[in-house]
Amino acid sequence: MATGLVATSTITHATPAVFGSHIKSRGCENEIARQYVQLTEPDVMLGGGVAKFNSTKPDACGTYGNFINEALQKGYSVVYTKSEMDSAVGNGSLKLLGLFNNSGMTPSYLRTPETTEPKLSEMTGAALEILEKDKDGFFLMVEGSQIDWANHANNLEYQIGDTLAFDEAVKTVLDWINASPKRKQHTLLIVVADHETGGFAVNGPDHILKAGEFVDAGWTSDEHTGGDTIIWSQGTDSEALGRAVDNTDLYGVMAEAIE
Repeated sequence: MATGLVATSTITHATPAVFGSHIKSRGCENEIARQYVQLTEPDVMLGGGVAKFNSTKPDACGTYGNFINEALQKGYSVVYTKSEMDSAVGNGSLKLLGLFNNSGMTPSYLRTPETTEPKLSEMTGAALEILEKDKDGFFLMVEGSQIDWANHANNLEYQIGDTLAFDEAVKTVLDWINASPKRKQHTLLIVVADHETGGFAVNGPDHILKAGEFVDAGWTSDEHTGGDTIIWSQGTDSEALGRAVDNTDLYGVMAEAIE
């Protein structure tokens, strides 16, 4: 079975890391990069984080080194721009490491037309094109990482931009599923947040906005909250998620679908 990780943070950040590494601290991002390349070898890794794969200073686990060269030796196509990513996919690459920023990728609302970084939806499409070639199926994790960061910053423009970017990525997956009856039958799609951040709420106005008016929105904190998150799912075994569940129950549903 093929595996893929896609994120707008560093690809070694906390959420993608739990799917491809086993470490004592999320601060061990160099070690996470090492484990990706040397141990778990996800077929596709797309996000930010050049500095984590080519480090000269040890992280919290004491790890550093040039893991990009090791990835090349293991057959990965290593790319740094959207055009390079598209070329690698077009040339039939089966193992792809895309590192599009030294750290996290540029937020959607700050991007210019001249950017060389791919959109989250474009990374998702590239991952699907590679992973679907595995006859045993695949597992793909896609994170709109910076929705969380935007809420930590209580920044509405940032939050809206990256939420819309994530919505486009979900549409990319839905379009891929709907293009084939076989995919509809055998694909489980889950869309969920790992937690809520900031206690965000829209408070008004109670009328259709006119030019120059702004939505009244705010936050209760700049940290994670205990607010419930919503699960959207469809496909194989999705009926198990049609109720209130603990977030740890998602693992069992995904594992069952893979089996």
